[in-house]
Amino acid sequence: MKYSPLKKSGLTLSKIGLGTWAFSGEKGAYHWGPQDSSVAKQIILRSLENGINWIDTAPSYGLGNSEQIIGEALRDWSEEVIISSKCGLIPDRDNSLKPSLLKESIFKEVEQSLLRLGVDTIHLYQIHWPRDTSHLDEAWESLLLLKDQGKILCPGVSNYSTKQLNKNTSKKQLSFLQSPLSLISQDTLNSQLPWCRKENIGFLAYSPLQNGLLSGFASNEWRSRIHETDWRKLKSNWFQDPIFQHVINYTHSLKLIAQELGLSLSEFALNWAIQQKGVTAAIVGCRSLQQLDAHLSYKSVTFATNTIREVEEKFRNFKAELHTSKIELKKVQESSKVCNSQSLA
Repeated sequence: MKYSPLKKSGLTLSKIGLGTWAFSGEKGAYHWGPQDSSVAKQIILRSLENGINWIDTAPSYGLGNSEQIIGEALRDWSEEVIISSKCGLIPDRDNSLKPSLLKESIFKEVEQSLLRLGVDTIHLYQIHWPRDTSHLDEAWESLLLLKDQGKILCPGVSNYSTKQLNKNTSKKQLSFLQSPLSLISQDTLNSQLPWCRKENIGFLAYSPLQNGLLSGFASNEWRSRIHETDWRKLKSNWFQDPIFQHVINYTHSLKLIAQELGLSLSEFALNWAIQQKGVTAAIVGCRSLQQLDAHLSYKSVTFATNTIREVEEKFRNFKAELHTSKIELKKVQESSKVCNSQSLA
């Protein structure tokens, strides 16, 4: 496992962090279907045993279930683990979530997270989604107060636009941005990521495997086996036809490139995300020990110029195919963001 310093934090992160959204179980409006909590705990411990040193979670993942599982698993781990969690989405009626960035709400959230996780300090703490735009400044000031109190170590933000990043009232104290980045979703590549490089701020890439679409197993048969209550099957545009068929074609073309390099598609996709200039580390989730082992087998490979150009060409073709079907990639991504902002990532 390789490691990188997270700028302005004093922390060093493994290049791969463990994402735990899938540990939601069937709690909350957006989840991945049933999840065996005992397997989830085994995943956590095995990842730590193999060099992963940080775990990403959120109270919105299973209405606190993910944090609870992490806290229980860490009782059997003696060394320090870097925890990343979030605030700004609170339970509403019918298991849904609503945005709230009021100081009182954030202070309540962090206390609940600390209790579930069984820790005194959360290392990386971020505003989850900037949906409550009228209280962004209040939320940021709340994070700085929590840092002064020792409840959190490094304040950050997630899913911010460059406009919102520029409006942040205390950029000098911003430690990191967490945003999506994958071979399928590349919006941040030419916007938030360059901003982070310029401001010397860490960038944590989430969904580098695009919710399993870049795992190497995406197919119609694979999609049919996704649990009927899994949010991907119900709400993600990427998993609906005809978009899904274009995704299958695109990922197949990428798999052929990966094979030439002796890599699986997931290894290739992780390498691509982590190699982008300015990326500190990437978050990968898994639901089984077999999936975790596949991530742990990740090996760093530097892509040659011709490989990079070939990938860029495949992405252009992917966008062109969507356009031919009168599907605008940007609109798909924006729709997904609206979906995501209600509970996840």
